[in-house]
Amino acid sequence: MSFIAKYLPNVVTNWSGDYGFVSAIWQTLYMTFASAFMAGILGLFFGVLLVVTDKNGINPHPVFYSILDKLVNVFRSIPFIIMLALLLHLLYARFWYKFLYDLGVVPTKEPFQKLVNQGMILGNNHEKMSKSKGNVVNPDDIIEEYGVDSLRVYEMFMGPLEQSISWSDEGLAGTRRWLDRIWRIYVDEDSDELSSKITDQNTPELDFIYHKTIKTVTEDYSRMRFNIAISAMMVFINEVQKADHFNREMATNFLKLLNPIAPHLTEELNERLGNNESLTYSEWPTFDVNKIVEDTVTIAVQVNGKLRGTIEASVDEDQEQLKDKAKNLENVQKFIEDHQVVKTIVVPNKIVNIVVK
Repeated sequence: MSFIAKYLPNVVTNWSGDYGFVSAIWQTLYMTFASAFMAGILGLFFGVLLVVTDKNGINPHPVFYSILDKLVNVFRSIPFIIMLALLLHLLYARFWYKFLYDLGVVPTKEPFQKLVNQGMILGNNHEKMSKSKGNVVNPDDIIEEYGVDSLRVYEMFMGPLEQSISWSDEGLAGTRRWLDRIWRIYVDEDSDELSSKITDQNTPELDFIYHKTIKTVTEDYSRMRFNIAISAMMVFINEVQKADHFNREMATNFLKLLNPIAPHLTEELNERLGNNESLTYSEWPTFDVNKIVEDTVTIAVQVNGKLRGTIEASVDEDQEQLKDKAKNLENVQKFIEDHQVVKTIVVPNKIVNIVVK
């Protein structure tokens, strides 16, 4: 009984007697099944009413159906069910994990370092998807028309994972066009062979954006900022299209970056590159820090803390030169010509702040 009292302290307060264990189990099951039963009964009851009073139902009643439908949608929009499932799963997971921790089987007190709640995909009318509202999107239809990779990439690109975002057919079509662009970079449309753009030649003009993309995508994947990672890959593809050649190693490593969200397209292109190893089991690309150091930076110029312009400067430019450049800006001169410059503060590679009185 001491074991149950320790790990289920709130179920039964008195463990004495021969049936203490049975009582604890019964009360636990009772609470669980009673909650599920009530939720099921209520859901079934209102569901039947909606079906019966629908315009195509046994007893059509437009006014009653409309009111009930709105009430159901209001309560359904409250994330009670989501939170209920979330809390119960967390409760069970943490309970067993803490039990194992007390036994010394696992090394840490908590099973998770972070909890992320994903947002909902709303209808194109910015409302929650519902059959009664006619704004439901069938994934099978989307896959049939655009392909599963397009759907997957679009969902990751819609916005931050935690936010609720409205569905857009135009956005989905744009994603498909981007994937088609990638295909055309790798595959010649006329011959259906590997594009002549992909060679073993070095492409130094792509070095900076290539290594920067690997860094950005790697970091954003780990932070679950998939939309930003995809944006970085889009920028990279734009630069690749401008280049005369696309180095084969770069081409392979880009596919590795895209593979988690577009596995079918990337595996096909990887095979056409002549690589025998699946991208799923290949080593993740690494970046060279020295290749992503920018030679020039954009520096904000402020007068008394207010932004008045920007200047371009080399990363190691002398501070006196920065001050002169800042003061020579036409828009800055308007705010300092009739004032006394008290001091000029330079934050390297970021800000030049001119203080006047």
